[in-house]
Amino acid sequence: MKKFYLAITLFLITATSFAQKAVLSGKVTDADDKLSLPGAMIVIESEKKYTTSGYTGDFEFLNLNAGTYQVSVKYIGYTSITQEITVVSGKKNVLNFSLKV
Repeated sequence: MKKFYLAITLFLITATSFAQKAVLSGKVTDADDKLSLPGAMIVIESEKKYTTSGYTGDFEFLNLNAGTYQVSVKYIGYTSITQEITVVSGKKNVLNFSLKV
């Protein structure tokens, strides 16, 4: 019976290690004065994922598959921009945006 539980435990550990997802985080700021821009809309269109920046301009996407993404940011009164990032599982993936008026 112990071997059965050991086999199940090893199987679950192995299965979860292959199912790792990536996290993408960053910050949205004003390009001139470096102040944070809360409420900016950040979009990964290919994944149909959207979020907004928090009070300090920070944002985060959870449960992304590893790969290359086009990430766009929009904020009223500022020029929208798009940047490309290659997201890797198990690594800190950071993408910061500096928007111009």
